[in-house]
Amino acid sequence: MAVHAYQILLARKQPNADPACWAAKDLKETQLEALVAHQASLLSSPAAARAWALGDPSAFDPKKDLQPLLAADLPMPANLPVNTFTAYLRDRAPHHRNEEIRSVANLYQTVLEVERDGDRLQDLYAFYIALGLPVYIAQLGLPGCDEDFLATGRLLEGRACSSPVGLSAAEWQIAGRKIWNWGEKNLHVHDAQVLGDELLDEPDVKVLEPKMKALRAQRIAVIGHSFTMDLHWASPSAFVPIVTAMFARKNPGAQFRQFQGGGLTSSRAFKNFYQDALAWQPNTVLLVVINRTEQDLADLRIMGQGVKAAEARVVMFDDVHDPDSADPERRTKEAGIARSADRDREGQPDLSRIT
Repeated sequence: MAVHAYQILLARKQPNADPACWAAKDLKETQLEALVAHQASLLSSPAAARAWALGDPSAFDPKKDLQPLLAADLPMPANLPVNTFTAYLRDRAPHHRNEEIRSVANLYQTVLEVERDGDRLQDLYAFYIALGLPVYIAQLGLPGCDEDFLATGRLLEGRACSSPVGLSAAEWQIAGRKIWNWGEKNLHVHDAQVLGDELLDEPDVKVLEPKMKALRAQRIAVIGHSFTMDLHWASPSAFVPIVTAMFARKNPGAQFRQFQGGGLTSSRAFKNFYQDALAWQPNTVLLVVINRTEQDLADLRIMGQGVKAAEARVVMFDDVHDPDSADPERRTKEAGIARSADRDREGQPDLSRIT
């Protein structure tokens, strides 16, 4: 209900949304926003909600957030995207209870609005998992390869009303892949730990184990954008969490800590993470950041020199393949800043060769 309230607010700002499908004329924006706030509050205590649902002692108060959501009088026509997908799941998994179908459908409903991948969607995963509800279609006995998701998208395309979210076959397919991957990660079916263990069993990686174990105890801070983040939807994890899991198993003296944000530029990194990273007193700082403006380059220089002054090593990707920061002149300046940050450190590598 709260996700629907949020999407009604979006629909009111988009002239192409079907007014009959997204009607809530009797509710003001503040009332819809209150429902969204109730959901955020409800999702903040999954353990207490689980205890209450099981009849165990709990501080959970259903009157605070749950009852206002259940009492909300929002029309939800059958051709809403969430109801269209619910009908699809009921047809494909008829032996599952209604709440099991609805938990998965609500995750799809949320992920179709892509701006809330990293917050509200993840809160829903945690809440549903705590309650023992399914969070991806494998738990309903349905397949999950890309061809299956595309076939579902082609079946659903055109069935739902015009909406403030994308509903093409490809967009349904991507939604399916996201929900599947995050389901496996949040349930620890296929996450950084599992991938790390699998890689450590690979012959090409096993030959590196002596070097991993010989690495001296140290702290490695990673300030990076989505390439470095476990939350990224496109794969079960990212290289930093996977390597962290591998070292935790083979050499826990090498500690990794992430300071992360999607689309992280040097200016945002400097503002949001730089001081915290230095306070951790790392031996090495890996910067995986985007530089699109002169201010980004200026802040990159400050961070590089600051890390050097703290007697830590600076390492950078030479290219993060951001199309908006591919200007050759800016790339040259970026490489110069990287070299200057480590130029005077005896025995350290030439950063112009770092990948």
